[in-house]
Amino acid sequence: MGMRGAHEIKRFVTEKGFGKFDALALVLLVAFLVQGGTFYLYVHSARIIVCTLLAVLVVIGLWAWRRVLPQTVDAVCRKVFPVVLIICGVAFSLFFPPGSVPDGIYHFRTTYAYSNILAFQDADLMRASDAELIHDEKVVNKLITAEHWRVTNDELEVFSSDNSPVHEYWLTHSKLYDDDPVGVVTNLPLPQLKIPAALGIMFAKLIGLGAVPMFFLGRLFNMLYAAILIILAVRLTPIGKNMFMAASLMPMTLHILGSYSYDGPIIGMAFLLTALLLRAMRGGEEKVSKGLCIGTVAVATILAPCKVVYMTINFLVLFVPARRFNSRASCVMFKLCVLGLPILFMIASRFAALLPYLSGGSTGGKSPEYEGAECYTLGGLLSDPRATYLLFANTLLVNTSNYLPELVGGVPGWLEGRVALPMWASYFLVFLLFASSVRAEDDDECLPVSQRIVCVLLFVITLLATMLALAIDWTLNTDTVIQGVQGRYLIPVIILLLLALRSKCIQVKARLAMPLVMTLSGISFMYLAYIAFRALTG
Repeated sequence: MGMRGAHEIKRFVTEKGFGKFDALALVLLVAFLVQGGTFYLYVHSARIIVCTLLAVLVVIGLWAWRRVLPQTVDAVCRKVFPVVLIICGVAFSLFFPPGSVPDGIYHFRTTYAYSNILAFQDADLMRASDAELIHDEKVVNKLITAEHWRVTNDELEVFSSDNSPVHEYWLTHSKLYDDDPVGVVTNLPLPQLKIPAALGIMFAKLIGLGAVPMFFLGRLFNMLYAAILIILAVRLTPIGKNMFMAASLMPMTLHILGSYSYDGPIIGMAFLLTALLLRAMRGGEEKVSKGLCIGTVAVATILAPCKVVYMTINFLVLFVPARRFNSRASCVMFKLCVLGLPILFMIASRFAALLPYLSGGSTGGKSPEYEGAECYTLGGLLSDPRATYLLFANTLLVNTSNYLPELVGGVPGWLEGRVALPMWASYFLVFLLFASSVRAEDDDECLPVSQRIVCVLLFVITLLATMLALAIDWTLNTDTVIQGVQGRYLIPVIILLLLALRSKCIQVKARLAMPLVMTLSGISFMYLAYIAFRALTG
């Protein structure tokens, strides 16, 4: 049997040839196995074995597809990309220990509170085993270290040993002072951002899973929710499929998707809304269906209150031609709904949160260390245009060089320089992202110049609006640089920038969909391997 297998392999190589792609796949396969085995010897975590097997599965699967199956853009978008995105998402969900993802514990506790609400329980209730895990400072440590993995693995129990309920007020309250055991009520994120992950936690508690499996199951549900939205976006968009796929497989996007962060679903909804609007814009002479109209309005309305700054995407609706509707009145009504209903829904659901900004007063900052300090106010910024211009200009001059690496994942976790990628690697990821905007044989449509200019303007407005929000909410009025602005906040609107960069003057005489998916999926697992190496040696 062994001789026959060797003969078959020899015959396959003789007929098909052993090229550079085969050599690359073999090198990646060996590298992932060696790295995964080495890391497991240090931390003894089953999650590392799973991540290694997922990496091997991706390499073998893409190698087989490249060898024997068609590589049309439709096949890549409908079959290869969804599988690769979910596998990479699972790996990122399992790889990072609790607490090592930005604001991970905050997002977990609000999700846990929602799981209680869905089960018709007190929002502050928690299983004793879960409370013990989350109060363990070694488990919720922000640093990405080998010790962090070992501690999490030591705490692992498949089924919970203590299901007795305890009250944990920090699930729904912020502890602001040492003498205040409760603090103030936390505004829970909107349900459209948290219910899927909360269902994962609720299911884990229902079947009695231990605290660690429960934690990661909730992450997986959040990832699947965002991934499904992104997969729908890639299928529906008539232009820029390569852009959507490349942006989705960037390490930072996967890092966010594989966490409890509500930014994951926001990215998915923003991509889906962009795809729906592009579909309405680029459908030729075919009439816009009722389903497309309803879906676009629904996604725009649901996304709006999540983060107001991303409402800039809605303005793409202005480019939907009237000829795609049965009457001009229908076209106007559709555009009014896409622009107006999200505003009304946002005001209705976020009025209390928006009131401090609209009144021009100080928000006081969301961070406990800002209590009693004064942040910038909208009124103050508007009353001194020169100082405001200098504040924004100085922020861009000082921090723009950081935004691009942060956008693609050059600095993971809590912006830990210890596990950051080398600068050349970060900019190589930026190059791949921008390369996805180049016209190719399998994705060659381009927007008119006027629409591309508007896309740039919408992207810039989103950046400035994000800076304004953080100036009011996070930046002391004595600071000369706006605090808290990160490149990852631009992921939901990065498609606008990529659409603007696509020009008729540049085209590659090749299909890029499969090479992009293969390259970025391989890089994503090498990214995890690099972080593991730095965690062991740093």
